[in-house]
Amino acid sequence: LYKQQKSHHGYGLEAPNLQVGDLRENFGLAKAVAVDKSALDEFYREHEKSYLDSLMEGNQVSEEWRQILINIGDDVVRTVIPDVKNLDELDIRHYVKIKCVPSGHASDSRI
Repeated sequence: LYKQQKSHHGYGLEAPNLQVGDLRENFGLAKAVAVDKSALDEFYREHEKSYLDSLMEGNQVSEEWRQILINIGDDVVRTVIPDVKNLDELDIRHYVKIKCVPSGHASDSRI
């Protein structure tokens, strides 16, 4: 929608001249993006599974931990929200610590 325009200061962006047809087209695009969100969620889950498979195999973690780790990961992603505007790290691993409780059970795992 924006186009480059040369001025005496160099190149800049010209504000769009929107028409009703453009708004309809953009609204249709918004609907398509909402539909594509489910495809993105599916892709994320496939990537998450592949990544977890690799980590579990590389660290010799038993299969009983799979769903527990997925649930903890989902809880962490929903809970830890860095404030990047105030220079918080975007990588949430800086805010999550995993501890082992010797007498605990896998099902007791929480964030």
